[in-house]
Amino acid sequence: MAAKTVDFPATTDAEIFYTTWQPKLKLLAMRRNFGFEEAEDIGHDTCTFLITHGYLERFDPSRGTPFRTYIFGQAYMHMTEILSKRAQLRSREHAEETILDGDTSHTIEAPEDAIARIEIADALALTLSKLREFPTTKTRDLAKLFVDLIKQAEKLGEQNATEIAKEYGYSRQGVQQQIAALIATEPMRELYALLKKKDAKDAGDN
Repeated sequence: MAAKTVDFPATTDAEIFYTTWQPKLKLLAMRRNFGFEEAEDIGHDTCTFLITHGYLERFDPSRGTPFRTYIFGQAYMHMTEILSKRAQLRSREHAEETILDGDTSHTIEAPEDAIARIEIADALALTLSKLREFPTTKTRDLAKLFVDLIKQAEKLGEQNATEIAKEYGYSRQGVQQQIAALIATEPMRELYALLKKKDAKDAGDN
């Protein structure tokens, strides 16, 4: 007799979802050939992505798709996007090396939307200002964590709880719990809503 696949109840609670699904998405990341230590961070990043981009609220049980299948499907696509971005980065780096090998002293960069960058910078500054109003302790400073995550995203292109843990001298799990607490705050919800609205506008303009 074949074993029955166990589904997990749908939830929109960020903490319940993270606790239940982060270990499962870590295993999925390992199957996608991410290394063992990195899979921990990819599982965390994917959980955060699904929570902050509204995928828990979008689940529609009337369509007949189990919650488990829905989440694994969205997580698989997110991990595919991470791998795709890495491949594109390697391709750009290779192209730049090729140009330098040809004794060309400059590379051509795509123009950026300066206005959009200013709008995002203003939104980040406002969020930081609100987070600084939250109480801090010796082991918990959400405003500092927010800044460090932004710096890390600019440097690495993604969150890496392992590197933050090394910098703070905490366990990876402890940092992940603080990140989960950060994204559950009202300032962060407002920021994600604004960025989501901007993405929708940009998609409409294109």
